[in-house]
Amino acid sequence: APESEWLVLFRKEAVADIAKVHDYTDTAQGVGIPLTPVGGTTSKPTYNAEYYPRHPSSNMPAINVKAGQGDALSVVHEIGHEIDHRLFGQGDVFGSYFNPALQPLRGAIEASPGIARIKSRRRSGTRKYLLEPEEKFARAYSQWIAERSGKTAYKKAIESRIANGWRSQWETGNFAPIAAEFDKLFKGKGWMP
Repeated sequence: APESEWLVLFRKEAVADIAKVHDYTDTAQGVGIPLTPVGGTTSKPTYNAEYYPRHPSSNMPAINVKAGQGDALSVVHEIGHEIDHRLFGQGDVFGSYFNPALQPLRGAIEASPGIARIKSRRRSGTRKYLLEPEEKFARAYSQWIAERSGKTAYKKAIESRIANGWRSQWETGNFAPIAAEFDKLFKGKGWMP
């Protein structure tokens, strides 16, 4: 089945914004961020989008977005999982669990009021999921791209996630130390100007 227009738009928007923030134009070369094609199906109907280190059908990395769900921030979030896995990880393990280069970033995320707020909530499967290292990395990466791109659509998506449910994103002022660590990390690797 052909991809729907919304997915094509969201994928193009997300990849273009990532390329702009990282200051590269060729997503296949550039700074070496290995962007996997984003598909329009998902095998887990409870998720709107997901990243697979090894998709069951291909044994290769894959990003899937449920048809008609999500937004460009969701696609950037899933690409954040891929960056965590393929650029900082090892094998099937995400770098956010162990990579020493990510320690300052992990510290800034862990010290943030947003994470303290999630930890203060009643224990549940959602709470556990939101506190997983790879999930914190992907949410933070998507917000960093959103802030650095300056796009209103991302700002609205973040505000919606803060206002609803688990408040899974950070208030802008509280995010500043995390954004600074992403800047240092990617500038240090030559992955942004």
